[in-house]
Amino acid sequence: MGAGGSVRADRIEPDTTISRTGDWLSADTGDGAVMMSPTAAQYIGLSESGARIWELLATPRTLGELCGELAREYAVTAEDVIDDVRAFVARLAEQGAVALG
Repeated sequence: MGAGGSVRADRIEPDTTISRTGDWLSADTGDGAVMMSPTAAQYIGLSESGARIWELLATPRTLGELCGELAREYAVTAEDVIDDVRAFVARLAEQGAVALG
């Protein structure tokens, strides 16, 4: 279990606000990014889409807003991405990288 505890993805609703927390740093790797928390001594490798989600979360957003932006950028519907985004956000929350409100 990560720093944030167990988070059920199915409990993250479209109006849930997602915001970065802690001292997480990130660096672009060309095909994604890596994140690290010096305090928690944790590392997370991100795919290209995961890196984009992290970038978008520089400003707190709801799950619905996040999925809407990704849908526009990737020319898909928000419904196409919501399950994957929920699961990804839940993993970030478990690691203590984001807060859900």
